[in-house]
Amino acid sequence: MIGSLASPYPLKSITDAELQQLTQTLWNWKICEACQNGETCINSRCSWRRSARLERFFDFYKYVTSSYVPDLLPASTPALRNHDDVFEIIRLLQAYPDMKRSELTHEYFSKRDRPPPSSDQHWAFNLAVQVMSMVKCSAENQPSGLLELGTQPIQWLYNESLAEFISRAFPQKDTGNLHIYDGSGEIRDIKSALSAKRLRKIAGLRFQGTDDLRNHLKMDVKKGLWKFTITQPSSGST
Repeated sequence: MIGSLASPYPLKSITDAELQQLTQTLWNWKICEACQNGETCINSRCSWRRSARLERFFDFYKYVTSSYVPDLLPASTPALRNHDDVFEIIRLLQAYPDMKRSELTHEYFSKRDRPPPSSDQHWAFNLAVQVMSMVKCSAENQPSGLLELGTQPIQWLYNESLAEFISRAFPQKDTGNLHIYDGSGEIRDIKSALSAKRLRKIAGLRFQGTDDLRNHLKMDVKKGLWKFTITQPSSGST
């Protein structure tokens, strides 16, 4: 066995308690004691009551984390030993959004007795960012495969903060005037008319899910496909 690893997929399984920790980490959910103990919820203010709506996001999280395979060297330990490590990195990123990637990585892994290889450290931070933002990123000089529409995972540079990375991933653009005049001369917001049903029927568009937020509402003109976000791996079109 290479390194200190009992399973090649340390994040393959996840418990309800860990999913609760995920929501607490990402959105500061307040979960009642009954739900934490797996009992019937009687607290109307308990955030976990909304968890059924997040089934697809939970599937997305499971998909992203279960595919993690540590890049280990002899006597090294995985960058992500369990889901708690993912949550800790997310909390670090939330606390220091203006700190450079290189500084964040050093801050987190320098506390380990046996730091993992740098490639595995980068993978851990890439994964945490993907969970937070639904954007697949890679480190500099790190191999990465093609995503949908032939796009590459966006690089999060070593000397770049998370805030700078997000701003670059989602540049602000002028969408122009989205208002039209109806027959009476009144201004109407065109967005209310852009329903999926109308676009499919009138414009002949097809819709395909995406798990990368950068592709949300991205149009593939040649194929007549319009991407929209779903929180699980995309498969097929409608």
